[in-house]
Order: sequence, then C-alpha cells, then structure tokens
Amino acid sequence: MQTSIVRINASPESVNYYQREGNDLIVHMNDGTTVRYQRFFVLDENGLHSELIFEDDLGTHHAVFPFAESAAPATAEAIVPALSEASVDSLVGAGGISALAVLGGIAAVGGIVGIAAAAGGGGSGSSRQEAEDNGVLPPIDGTPPDNGGTTPPDEGGSTPPDEGGSTPPDEGGSTPPDEGGTTPPDEGGTTPPEDGGTTPPDDGGTTPPDDGGTTPPDDGGTTPPDDGGETTPPVSTLSVAPLTGDNILNLQEVSATQVLSGSTEAVNAGSPIVVTVEQYTWTTQVNSDGTWNIDMPADILQSLPQGLRLLRVVLTDSEGRTVTTSMELMVDTVPPVLQMTPFVPNNTLDVSQLNSDKIVRGFSSSEDQGSTVTVTLNGKSYTTAVDSLGRWQLSIPQADIQQLQDGQPYTVEYQIVDLAGNVTTGQADFTTNFTSPQVIVDPVTGDNVLNTAELQLNQTLSGQTVNIPAGQVVTITLGTKTYYAQVMGDGSWKTTLPAGDLASLAQGDNSLTVSVNDANGTPVVRTETINVDGSQNGIAIAILSTDDYLNANEAQSPLEVRGVTTVTGPDVSIVVFFNGKEYAVTAIDAAGNWSVQIPSADLLLLPDGPNIVEAVVTQGAQAAGDTHTLNVQIHYLPIPTIDAPFGDGYLNSVEKGLDQVLSGNTGVSGSGQSVSVQLAGKTYQALVDGDGNWRAIVPASDMQTIPDGLLTINVNAIDAAGNSAPLTSTAQVDTTLPALSLLPLTADGKLNGQELGQEQILSGISSVAERGQPVTVTLNGKTYTAIVGTDGNWQLSLPAAD
Repeated sequence: MQTSIVRINASPESVNYYQREGNDLIVHMNDGTTVRYQRFFVLDENGLHSELIFEDDLGTHHAVFPFAESAAPATAEAIVPALSEASVDSLVGAGGISALAVLGGIAAVGGIVGIAAAAGGGGSGSSRQEAEDNGVLPPIDGTPPDNGGTTPPDEGGSTPPDEGGSTPPDEGGSTPPDEGGTTPPDEGGTTPPEDGGTTPPDDGGTTPPDDGGTTPPDDGGTTPPDDGGETTPPVSTLSVAPLTGDNILNLQEVSATQVLSGSTEAVNAGSPIVVTVEQYTWTTQVNSDGTWNIDMPADILQSLPQGLRLLRVVLTDSEGRTVTTSMELMVDTVPPVLQMTPFVPNNTLDVSQLNSDKIVRGFSSSEDQGSTVTVTLNGKSYTTAVDSLGRWQLSIPQADIQQLQDGQPYTVEYQIVDLAGNVTTGQADFTTNFTSPQVIVDPVTGDNVLNTAELQLNQTLSGQTVNIPAGQVVTITLGTKTYYAQVMGDGSWKTTLPAGDLASLAQGDNSLTVSVNDANGTPVVRTETINVDGSQNGIAIAILSTDDYLNANEAQSPLEVRGVTTVTGPDVSIVVFFNGKEYAVTAIDAAGNWSVQIPSADLLLLPDGPNIVEAVVTQGAQAAGDTHTLNVQIHYLPIPTIDAPFGDGYLNSVEKGLDQVLSGNTGVSGSGQSVSVQLAGKTYQALVDGDGNWRAIVPASDMQTIPDGLLTINVNAIDAAGNSAPLTSTAQVDTTLPALSLLPLTADGKLNGQELGQEQILSGISSVAERGQPVTVTLNGKTYTAIVGTDGNWQLSLPAAD
C-alpha cells in the first residue's frame, strides 16, 4: 500500500463535514458534492496513512485526523480534523508519508481511489466519465487537474508490474500491485479499480471489470461499494430553524422558554437529537414526520454569557451515522442607553418655540449605532437612528407644534430599540404657555437657605423666562445690593452672588426680587425669600470648574472639588462622593477650607449631563452634607452648520442694500450656547435658542462695504461648558448688473404684413460671465424666456400666432 497526499484546491471552509467509514474518508462539500477517498486510512509499511491538504490564496492547510490509527468503524461516523499550516515538502520523507503522490484536484494517486458524487448531477461530478477516461478525477473547483509530473500510461511512464510498480498513477485511478489490482502487461488489460471503473490499458482498450462491477455513469452518480453489491444509503440531512427567528436572544426573549426546532428525513423517526450550548445539553427524538423540537428554559437562557455562543445539533440517524450542524447565537440582553436632552427649558413650551421646527436630541452609545429611536407627541410619532457617535436627533415639524393647545399639559414619549430588539423607554412632561410672560428663579443653594458654610462661598443665582424676548435685562435685588443678568436665546439667565454680599445679609428671611420687561415693556416680577441661618454649622461645596461646567479640555486634567466646613474639631473627617466613587479629604485648614482632586481618568468616565457631587462632614455621630451639580459636556460636542448664506449662496445688488440674516444650528441642545459670525473683518454675535438654532443679523450698512468676489464666512459655536467648534463657509458676491442688449427683430426694425405671419427670432447679447442666466422678454402681455449661451448671446422664438 502506498500512501498519498490528497490536495484540494480550495479553502477548508468549502467543506461541510467529514465522515470515516471503514478505511475510507468521505468529504461532504458545501456545494452538495461528496467525495469518497477509498483506503485513505490504510497504513503503509511505515505505519503512515494518507494526508489531506487544502491550498488557497492564504497558503497550505493540513487536515490532521485524530485517532486515525484506531479500529475502522463499520458505519460512517463524523470526524473533525484539526487544521494546521503546512507545506507539501514537510509531509514527505521520514517525517511524512512514505512516498509523494500529490493530486492537483480532489483525488490522489497511490493507494487511494477518489470517488465523487455531485448532488443533482451538478458540481464536479458532471465530468466524471471524462475524468475516468483519462485516469483522473476532476478537481473540486472545476479547474484542470495537475498531473503532478506523471507520465501518461501510453508513454511508458509507469514501472512494469513485475518490478513491483503500479499502473501509471495519472490522477489516482489505478490499484496498487501488492493488492493484486494490476493486470500483467502481456494480458493487455487492467484490473478494474474498486469503484467499478476501468484503468485504460497501454493500447487504449478497456477490459471489462472482472468482478461484475459497473462503470459509473456520466453524471457522476453514486459509486457502488467495494463489493459491487448494495448501495450505501444517502447521508441524512439535518436542518435547524433559527432560534427566535433570527438567532438573536434579547432581554425579552430570555425571559421565556424558547423552542428550537428542525427537521430531517422521516426515515429517522425515533433517532436521537442532541443539542449543546455552552455547558448545557438537551436530548429529544425525531418525530414520525421527521420534525423535532426542544424547549430551552428561560433560566438557562438567562445564564448564557453576552456575545456570540455556539449552538451544536447532532443527529444519529437510522443507519447509526452522525450528522452535525452548528450555528452561532448572539446573546444581547443589555438594554440600549437612552439619554434625552430637555425637551423644553423649565418644562414649558412658549410662543418663541412655535416659529420653527422642534429639534429633539439625545444620546445612546456608539455600541448602539443603528438602533431605532421613536419620539411620540400628541398622537404622532417621529423616527430616527443612532449614529456612529451614539447621537440621535429628529425634527418635529412646525405645523405639528402649532397644533398644541395653549395652557395644556403634554407628555413626550421616547423609545429606543437596539438591533437585538431590546427596548428602553422614557418620557418627559411639559406645559404649553403661549400668552403669559413669566420669570422663574431657581432655589439658591438648592433650598433658599444659607448656612454658615454657604455664606462663605460665592453662590450662583439662575432662572428661566417664558414669553420674554431674548436680550432683555434681568434685574435682581437682594438686601441692599442689585445685580443684572441677560435673557439668553433659550430664555435662561444667570448671575453670581458674591460671598462678601451674602455675609452682610441679616439673619432670618431676606427678600429676593427678580424683574424683567416683556415684549410690551411691562415688568414681570418674581419675589423669593432667602433665609440666613447663622446658627447652623455645615459644609458647602464651591462652584466647580469656575462655572459648574466641565468641558472636554478640562476633563484632561484633575478637577479640584473644594469648599468650606464650619464643623470643627480634631475628629472631623470629610468624604466626597462622585459617580459611585469616594474621595477622602486629607487636610482641613484652620478656617475650615478643604479640597480633593478628582483624577482625569475618573472624569473621562462621566456621562454627559448633570452629575451630582456630594460632600459629607462627620464629627463623631453627627454629620452634615451638601450637594452640588456639575454639568458635564465632554462627549457630545458642538457640530455647527450654516444655512445657505443669503438664501442661495449669492449676494446681489438688491440684497446688499438690506439687513441680512445668517442662520444655522450648533448641533447640540441646551442653555448657555453662543455663536459668533465673522465676515468682511467684522464679528457678529448670534442669538442661540435651546435647540441650538442660531441667527445673526448683519446690518445693511455693513453689507454695503463688502466687495464683489468670494466672501468667506467663519462661524464659531461654543456650548455652555466652553467647548468650541469652528465652521467656514463661502458666498459669492456679485452686485454688478448684467450686460444686456437687444438686436433688431427685423432688418429694418419693423414688421410688415408678411413678417407678421411668420415666426420671428428675437436675439441679443449679454456677456460670457452671465452664461446660463435666464433672459425674460415680455411682449404684448406675454412672457418668453431664453438662456444666455456660453458665448454670451441669447435668442428666443416669437410664434407667428403671437
């Protein structure tokens, strides 16, 4: 017996599965082709069996079969080889097979006979008869087989049988002489190979098979077994329906029992089915109609790790053969993140927000890219998708916003569904107010009470306005002091109350008055009471990061959280709690000042939006605390846009004499945004609303100084935290009136009776610079249009009927 190397010109992934029956190797290809390598596992005199290699663009892959020396199974059994990178040379010689016989297709020479059977007469089996006529089998990929350097039999390339050689092994069609397969040359014929075919003799004749076997049909049909009698039953099929319909397990699906089902041939009724996922195994039997199913309990599904999991199904069919099918399950039971920016400031939608589309924004995560976000308001739904940065936004048309009724409460509902089907929901309530002006004051220190520690620190006073024009001045009076703020584009306002002024307030109640004029000049006033409690010791946190905002640049450095405590003594301790972590204060000076550093690594983990910082001072069994809000904007930064300048990107002589409005969006929502617009050497501040819409007015007096040519417009958007993003746009300024002349309609400029009855061509001259521009002619109440050509000329037809 001579061992061989079987070479398949394809990737190992082209194989569906392998079986061993006796000493034969059966390879089932993905295209339905089945190839049987007879005596593949027969050991030669060196104790070696044949080898299987794959060659593709990525190299040579050696399929190593485990337990190849074990007793040959009587029935076909599934086997799984281990794949390793190799070269043909490494498999030949003392460390490899006893002799090199490499086939360029799917069969090998030497002691192996390769028998191909293609499903439905297709695949490589279509050329089976032609291959046998030439002593070779066709390669799997349909390419001509590589003869590997062997000499065709009629050229005398083989060793005569009396010298111990074999019939010429062009592509593995002959039987080795030591097994009695070669007819002596003086008989002029050959003993047929085990597949029932014949080896061509030197003179091209064919000797009928001695054992009564049959020559395979042209369509590559099933080759009879070695004994030439019974036909090997076809290998059973095994189908598995996708679990949950898509092989994805989401949070809802793992909460209930799931059914895995499939089918095989009805002849396998009663045969066992074994399903394995991770460490779990289920067993069932094939039903009488060939179907099967298994219940997978919720508690087991819930224990599966996140990510891709391998599910394996094994059928032992009625012939005792195993058929295996594997598929991947995606386990994703983590609901998507849903973070919403405020729908409207202070939960009030006022008249200023009726004049444009309503932009709704929020955040998820980059891992949830492609997830569907649905926003529902007043019975209508609007849909968008999460982008690669984890952002999402959509617009509610102005017409739909204007359908809301004044003075009514509404709820906006949010839903995000990720690709696995997991769902997260949220909602926000708001009220409409289109008529009544209001000024709203946020509580100072959160409760309008100042303890002894809070009196020693600057405090922020802020609020919101409703139906008050942007730019109006807010006047604040506290004690004997007056402070001012300005209404921002989103209706918000903010100022700082110095610690020195707070210290001068009287003990007990102090009146805080806030006043602002509405669009008609009528004052809108709000009064609050600030209580000063000089007997209450405590702890206070100072304004964080200078403005209670943390931007992306600031997050690259440690953040100092500092404050004052009026709780004193040798056993006083202070701990700061922030984003689930604790930071111990190591030093408190004699005045009660303390501070702690939050590392940058911890800051970068913060989500965008308000984050609460808490400081707790403890002395024995007594404790006092304070909270402060840090507004984080480090992930979702401004991405400004600008609408087409001057409506179409062009500025003409008429537009140049008027005030012009430049507009766009910052790409983010929230209060405290600003936009500057620079053009022609001047800078203009825009008004920005809570949705990021901005508009800057350039007065006509400035427009008239802009020269003709290309105009560069620079926009810089800054959010409340101080993150900035630039944008550059251009516009074409053309204030020169186009040249236009009219050529005589007729040679003499008059229309006679004959000419009135004929179509006339009206033409004229403009300039090459105006090519493509329309020319409009009005005659006797009718209008005609022409286009200036590339040469600057134009013409149109005047019908005779006109």
